[in-house]
Amino acid sequence: LNESFKEDKVVNYIEQLEQYFPHGLGVKKISNNPIKYKLYGAITANEDSEINNFVNNLPSDKEVYIDLSNYGGMGTRFYPLFKSLINRNKNVYFIGPSAIAREELKEIGVKSKNIIKK
Repeated sequence: LNESFKEDKVVNYIEQLEQYFPHGLGVKKISNNPIKYKLYGAITANEDSEINNFVNNLPSDKEVYIDLSNYGGMGTRFYPLFKSLINRNKNVYFIGPSAIAREELKEIGVKSKNIIKK
């Protein structure tokens, strides 16, 4: 399905449907140059190792863009992980954050210059 549909509304719907099945962490790489990922759905304790691996393997010396337009939230247990990311790489940008993502980014301490509205 992901390869067959490209319209944002359809892609977002498919991503939301994935949350009902055990597909793991909702993340996909969008591009290599610039480095861009889409993080979607909710992050729960079930994805603990996956989100840790994802965040800890992001580069510290390159711009990284993370699309949060279809993101559903996470527990505060993951805040330290994202705080460590923004502390080691000042060039991480969050694109089109959902309302819940905007609130969480604020609580984590992400600077407004690193939040890009779609």
